[in-house]
Amino acid sequence: MSTTFLKLILFPLFAGVLDAGVMLRFSTTIHSGGEASTTASRMAIDGDGLKLDSQLRTAMVPPRSSMIFRREKRVLYAIDHRRKTYFKIDEQAIGGMADTMDRMMAQVRERMKDAPPQQRATMQKMLQSRMASMGGPRRERPKPELIAHGASKEINGYSCEMYDVVREGVKERELCITEWDNIAGGPEARAAMQDMAKFLEAMTNAMRNAAPAAATGGNPLLDLEELPGFPVSATQFTNGKVTSEQILKSAKEQSFDSATFAPPAGYTARRMQASTTPRFLQLARRNDWTYSEQIDNAAWTKTNCSVSADAVAAPNGTATADKIVEANDVGEEHQISRDLGGSPSDNTSQTISFFAKAVGRTEISIQSRDKSNDFDLVDYDISAGTVTVENGATGTIEEVPDGWFRRTYTFDAVSGGTAPRVFIRLLGPSSADTYNGDGFSGAHVWVIQLEIDQATASDYSST
Repeated sequence: MSTTFLKLILFPLFAGVLDAGVMLRFSTTIHSGGEASTTASRMAIDGDGLKLDSQLRTAMVPPRSSMIFRREKRVLYAIDHRRKTYFKIDEQAIGGMADTMDRMMAQVRERMKDAPPQQRATMQKMLQSRMASMGGPRRERPKPELIAHGASKEINGYSCEMYDVVREGVKERELCITEWDNIAGGPEARAAMQDMAKFLEAMTNAMRNAAPAAATGGNPLLDLEELPGFPVSATQFTNGKVTSEQILKSAKEQSFDSATFAPPAGYTARRMQASTTPRFLQLARRNDWTYSEQIDNAAWTKTNCSVSADAVAAPNGTATADKIVEANDVGEEHQISRDLGGSPSDNTSQTISFFAKAVGRTEISIQSRDKSNDFDLVDYDISAGTVTVENGATGTIEEVPDGWFRRTYTFDAVSGGTAPRVFIRLLGPSSADTYNGDGFSGAHVWVIQLEIDQATASDYSST
């Protein structure tokens, strides 16, 4: 489960044991490609239950996803309304995540024994570069430093004080914090919020150790224990850029029935599947795309760009990595794209993965069109090795030697009559989708792979 998803719908969060329930409503603005899109979310709190609905486009449209936490049972449900499915996460599942690291390392060693010499050397190099720290103690998220601005604001009727949240010298967020007494149900909420924070802390720590790239966002609830009140607004920064803004619109008392805090009737429970091997060390299983290592082939549509074949050494040491070169133009998109091909089943997960290295352009966006003609996206900084924006899809990024990064992108095909398609787009200054191309900048890419399931394989090429 992507932690950037947790960040967008769970922060800010509080819960409480209340005689009357409380409904909180938020707006979230995502900044991507020089543009901003705003969605709504809401949070229902009543005694033992908390429910969070995200990506509400209008009051009449159902949410795309929800999360329910039951404090007494220590159970979290992650619900996908488009697919009518849900995951159940309890303390036993969290323990399984934490144990994944030991199984993973043992499996890596076994696979390396049987790998061809060149692949074994590549796997060893990657292991030493990226995974050396995984055999040590489990890592915990560093405590934040809270720096007061000395300035006040009023947001939607709430008086609040401005603060920066800094972690290890890097500014992560800017908050406007009001006293808990100013929020409906606020005083009762703190104890329950801390209870859920501990649950999510255990979950994100397990994810960080079992799959580090999947948990780089950390647990946004942890910071609430360090704050002097409730954040009415929260602005998120990545590499000094604003990536999202969340604002509390209202908090009102409301009653709820018990069905509010349970997965909807008729939804199917899905089992969580954790990879037991780091993605970039897995042996190849399959690739549903042909010409995945030959991006210059006509199977790939080029829009305002060209591809220079075999331009540099790939992560495995062979001279097989290509370069996407933007055209010399004004105000255009620069991308390659391709249909998934075949007949992807309705409501199945499609995962794209590839290696990339910055050469002039440091940001890439992967975008997808599903069967309902809806679009999702994930933006990546391929120089810093970070996921900067997730909207509807989930992404991960992992560092490999020599300046390369492996990124994955997973989206839901849903259902409908449109052919699913994937777009890999260069982003310009200020993460712009359209910009003036210079005719020589771009990015190196290697092995663009498609798998019709949740997992991703390693350096496999189908031609």
